[in-house]
Amino acid sequence: MASTLGVVFFLLVDRYLNRKYLWLKGICFSMIVWVGFFGTLLGQSVEEKLLQDISGVMVTIAAHLAFGLGLAFFT
Repeated sequence: MASTLGVVFFLLVDRYLNRKYLWLKGICFSMIVWVGFFGTLLGQSVEEKLLQDISGVMVTIAAHLAFGLGLAFFT
């Protein structure tokens, strides 16, 4: 999954965006992925079965921020 998202990010930057402020674009991309997967797709089905506390949510946000910075650094 991460490699596919990395390729998508690279293609977006290569074809449609420039490389200026790439670190910010990486963070924005990772937050869009977080909201898309966890906020909409998984949130509805998992929320009733697994109770989430705020620390667990903050850890996934931090992991996606690190993922976005990694995307920007290696692109």
